[in-house]
Amino acid sequence: MTQALFQQSDQEVNTLENPKEVVQDIIENPVVLENYFAELASIDVSKFLEKKNGFSYLSWAHAVEQLKRKHPDAQIIVKRFPDPEMGGVLVPYIKTSLGYFVEVEVIVNGISVSEPFPVLDYKNKPIPKPTVFDINKNIQRAKVKAIAGHGLGLYVYAGEDLPTDADESQPTGGNTAPMNYQQQGYQQQGSYQQQQQQQFVPPQVQMITQQQMNDIREKAVQIASLTLGPGATQESTTSQLKSIYEKYQITKQMPAELAAVKINEMSNEIKQIHDSRMTANQQQATSPFASPQGDLSSVI
Repeated sequence: MTQALFQQSDQEVNTLENPKEVVQDIIENPVVLENYFAELASIDVSKFLEKKNGFSYLSWAHAVEQLKRKHPDAQIIVKRFPDPEMGGVLVPYIKTSLGYFVEVEVIVNGISVSEPFPVLDYKNKPIPKPTVFDINKNIQRAKVKAIAGHGLGLYVYAGEDLPTDADESQPTGGNTAPMNYQQQGYQQQGSYQQQQQQQFVPPQVQMITQQQMNDIREKAVQIASLTLGPGATQESTTSQLKSIYEKYQITKQMPAELAAVKINEMSNEIKQIHDSRMTANQQQATSPFASPQGDLSSVI
């Protein structure tokens, strides 16, 4: 028993004499969180795709299943809007001068992606007077697209924003630009003919750049300095920086597109802090209890 106590005491002395190296600069080593986007983007959903009228579709049931397998706590929210023709009753669509729209929000890992979606027919044309069946069907399509915003099946929509007459500018002979995933299962040869499905290749996602990492580091320091104020200790500063990285879910493996969003959000927070301080200073300056010198010494 005595020998064990002496051994423990020796270990404690060695620990004090040879402490472990402490990493001071947490900014160089941000909190590493799982890159959920890259994980979902790498899932092959080609076996679930259905082809109709020259387009590829991912069934909402398969999209929700694959999402929930990886993130069972993911939230799917169908947006509702007041209908003036029904006395302000909330309905899952909105009528505009351009047509009807639905909107679905999907939240994964605390990150929200909201996808407005026009109410379209099977030819992807707007429906002037949709039925409840049309509304429901397009809600499911918006749901799939919002899930794709988190990476799952995103490659299916690659190129859908190209002009509809883009093919007309292509030369008649030789190689042409690749069609998007919604069209590549078909080829125009007098009529659409289904081709053998190509082997799935996970899309390449551009990762965060060094410049973006520098920008995030700089803005995190600004936020920490503004929130803690002068005289903050190294310990409190380190803790505050860690909280900032956790709040914005900063990782070394995050996509460059997502990093740009985070930089913009951090810039907005810095601006809000400055604006609130300016408002507070203006209120203090106009307070009837404030002296011209800015203190209370002249009224005591």
